[in-house]
Amino acid sequence: MICEDRLEPINALLDGELGPPDAALLAAHLADCPSCRKLLAELGQLRNDLSQLIPERDAPSRLQAKIEAALDAQAVVRSPVANKLMHVASRMPIMGRRGQRLGWAAAALVIAAMTAALLAPRHNETVDFAGVRDAVLRSSVSESSVAAEPAPVIAGFQLVAARRDLVAGHVAQVLQYLRSGKTITLCIWAANGEPAHVVKNATYRGMVIRYWNDGDREYWAASARPGLGLDMLVARLTKG
Repeated sequence: MICEDRLEPINALLDGELGPPDAALLAAHLADCPSCRKLLAELGQLRNDLSQLIPERDAPSRLQAKIEAALDAQAVVRSPVANKLMHVASRMPIMGRRGQRLGWAAAALVIAAMTAALLAPRHNETVDFAGVRDAVLRSSVSESSVAAEPAPVIAGFQLVAARRDLVAGHVAQVLQYLRSGKTITLCIWAANGEPAHVVKNATYRGMVIRYWNDGDREYWAASARPGLGLDMLVARLTKG
């Protein structure tokens, strides 16, 4: 069951409007609430999917006002999940060529597409790539807001920072290791039924990523300055 009092902070997190103290509280809740974790992951993936399909353009203010008024009028009879879907849709960019408006028929199609996307059982690694990259970029300015779990000790690497954070909808352990002046960020979260796999390589928006799953946890090592250090860290982790 989704916790209704968490819908607002989840929405704020997806909008990039949740401050560090509230994000820490939400992270603590998500650690114990699989329903809210599932909702956050699905909505994050949904937004990413739709952003690839729909060109971004701001909706006219009058249309936004009409949508918000309609949502307020109907909110009392919809379920929490339906309210969340409608709220996300109301904040979506308008689609189409210059001068076109998003009519109610098109809005209904968007809602249908969103619902179908939520029900589709697939794992989109692009969402994880984006989340890991964001975690790396935040690492240089973030303080540990929630006590992290014990971190892996990796020979030849110095652990310089640790925190618990939300990464692509996952409650994750985010660790920073230093070697030869280069920083490598390691994100670890529960596999949650995802199948185990060997180390895979990816580059996402300038970030070099190595990721694998041991059947219990997923590991995502990333660096904006690739080199032997990243591969060495991965090799020592997977060997152990």
